Amino acid sequence: MSGAARCSCSRTGRRIRRRTKPSTFLSTPLAEAVSTARRAADGKNVVIFGGSLARQCLREGLLDEIAIHLAPVLLGEGVRLYESIGTDPIVLTRTELAATGQLTDLRFRV
Repeated sequence: MSGAARCSCSRTGRRIRRRTKPSTFLSTPLAEAVSTARRAADGKNVVIFGGSLARQCLREGLLDEIAIHLAPVLLGEGVRLYESIGTDPIVLTRTELAATGQLTDLRFRV
């Protein structure tokens, strides 16, 4: 993400501490925040981090692609990315599969 615009979203309205380049803080409705991030990205990818935020974007139809970087580690807790989102089934089409050592990268079109 070097050189990319950064937009930080918070559903609680709290500022997110960053030790990297300056970022734009957004506390607007999700669809508006994603639209702002897309404009800031100027044609480049907008990356959504975190299971809860990704699930909200998926539920609202704001994702066009899902990339999963799978590592063989069992954490035992955390936010489930694909727990029920309260919609009809969402069809994913795999567009990429790559493996390097123990890591597997999967990419799907939504």
